[in-house]
Amino acid sequence: MRGGLLTNENDQVVHTIHSSRGVPRNKALDLFRTLSMLFVVVQHSIVHGLNLSQLKSGSIEGTSFSLFILNGLVVIGVNGFFLLSGFFGIKEIKSRKILKLWGECILYSVIWCVINAIIHPEEVTISYLVKSAYNSFFPQGYWFFLAYMCMLLLCPYIERGISQYELRSIEILGVILFAINSLLGFGFKLIGIGNGYTLFHGLYMYILGSLCRREISKLKRLNRYIWIFLYLIFTFLTGFLSFQLNQRGDGSGSWNVFAYNNPLVVTSSISLFIFFATMQQRKAMQKFSQISPYLFSVYIITDHPYARPIAFYALKALTSSEALKIVLIIINALIIMALAILIDFLLKRVLRQLISRRT
Repeated sequence: MRGGLLTNENDQVVHTIHSSRGVPRNKALDLFRTLSMLFVVVQHSIVHGLNLSQLKSGSIEGTSFSLFILNGLVVIGVNGFFLLSGFFGIKEIKSRKILKLWGECILYSVIWCVINAIIHPEEVTISYLVKSAYNSFFPQGYWFFLAYMCMLLLCPYIERGISQYELRSIEILGVILFAINSLLGFGFKLIGIGNGYTLFHGLYMYILGSLCRREISKLKRLNRYIWIFLYLIFTFLTGFLSFQLNQRGDGSGSWNVFAYNNPLVVTSSISLFIFFATMQQRKAMQKFSQISPYLFSVYIITDHPYARPIAFYALKALTSSEALKIVLIIINALIIMALAILIDFLLKRVLRQLISRRT
């Protein structure tokens, strides 16, 4: 995940706003990036740990209203990363960074395959080894990773095209993409756009992020708290609508409400992003800039198919009050994030030392 997402310290697009040109980092967006990753882990906790994904095959009994609201609040995490990419812009294809990112994904995939083989030795067969090797080099479970790899190749050309158009033309393009992706795709399902787990949706959000970059001076003139208000309203509506559909027995419809290209989700994503993009930067935010290089590991480590049963195992035992359950979900997500960041920090430090000894 680069170009506004998660990278190493030298990645210009992700960690700085064109730092090579002397523009300082936006620490508020480093905070937003960290918060977005927390949202991703919390959503995975709900979807995989507490099995909200079962909605795809039917309604779920006994699932609390607060869980739907929490999922509505955090479902914007992935969109947030796409918006960051568009806001910073991916200016050129950097094959070395793509290979490093792919290598990191392969490394953690292999590690999880080994761990799973140790825990479940009875599953280790020739077929298992072949499948594990294939999925490590061509990670099937990481839809976001694969979509982003394609974006790293395509977006430099999109950037060149955007730079040649006036702001009015980009605004019209945003409206057209909204109609295709969120209205025809999500709303009417007339074309094969799906629920936002696609490269097309990533490019759509990228262009919206680019539009925010072009309009940032105007956005800063508005009352910033309007955006947090809109975020809360639209996320509440998302969770409320999904809960109501589940109560009426429409599990599939309830699940689809959380689609990334749902107009409610898109609007709440943009609203929270603008809130942080227009935020005054403070020295305390520097801490989030320091952990930003290791956030990619959180996604790779926790979202592997073999990782989910382990990462979210503790959530299976949650039987406490609803308020306490929400708190425990967030605490569990914070612990997972901290452990993943620590693992990635230590692993990269060891690899750097090994490389330096050889050279």
